[in-house]
Amino acid sequence: MNTQASFFRRSLRHIAILPAILLFVGLFACEQVIQPTVQPEYVPKILLYGSIIAGEPITSLYVARTLPLFDSVLAERSAVTTATIRLRVDGREYPMQLEPMIFLNSNGTTFRNRRSYYRTVPPVIAEEGKEYEIIAEWQGLRAQVKTFVPRAVPIESAREIIVDSKDSKTGADVRHYRYEATFTPQRGVVYSTNIVTDAGADTTTENWRLYSDFWNPASNGTKAEADSLGKLRLTFLSSPALFIPGRGWQTPNNPHIVLHQIDEALLEYARTFGNSFASSNPFTIGGVNAKWNVTGDGIGIVVGMSSSRLRVR
Repeated sequence: MNTQASFFRRSLRHIAILPAILLFVGLFACEQVIQPTVQPEYVPKILLYGSIIAGEPITSLYVARTLPLFDSVLAERSAVTTATIRLRVDGREYPMQLEPMIFLNSNGTTFRNRRSYYRTVPPVIAEEGKEYEIIAEWQGLRAQVKTFVPRAVPIESAREIIVDSKDSKTGADVRHYRYEATFTPQRGVVYSTNIVTDAGADTTTENWRLYSDFWNPASNGTKAEADSLGKLRLTFLSSPALFIPGRGWQTPNNPHIVLHQIDEALLEYARTFGNSFASSNPFTIGGVNAKWNVTGDGIGIVVGMSSSRLRVR
């Protein structure tokens, strides 16, 4: 596989929370530059964002800087291309270097990346059960982050259930396929499930998403509870099935359930990020800081993850 094309796909795959983080790069600035009478104090920070995925090279670490409050939010302006980045694991250090700026897309076209991504050189393959630390230094600033790559938990059973209903507005027939996955959860890990179908479903890594139904054994108010044997059953619906006249409902082909195990730091970030925005309601309390796992002169979120899968039928 072309390594540059692979990098492009990985970058897209883990971009789910980057647009939200970019709001912090400009500290809620907008595209239009505003010139206020009084400029607030600007304290630059290093932004780190990325995933360390078991079985894959450690790449696509996004490194940027925060911008002044009334500056415009642009990837080119916030990009940091001269940072010194080091990865630590098992008592050893590995340098990280800037990714290529121009590379080949999967469809054969070229893509120019104006943002700053870093990778380990030579490649370091992430392993389950290990803790990784990244240290970033730039213009006298130093940010660091530690994350744990959970061990993959096998899916012990899975099933598919057809759910027929009526559209509340049109009265038309609607069909979903509900999927259930049972496994034995670990503490210190959050879980997310997805369904992948069609060719390559047994190997393709589907996007993990910031769903509110992350499940964490130590959290309160979760949507799922482990049974007396410590088993957990997660249930989720697929997208509405397609009905083709003369052929009927189109059944998902080659369905596989993918279970993602993610460092619980992501759950803490997801819980607090939405509350970090100041409210315009005078009768509510203002926002609180998002809980990053990047420390020192930095902000951001870097998490380890692994995945397992099981064919449903």
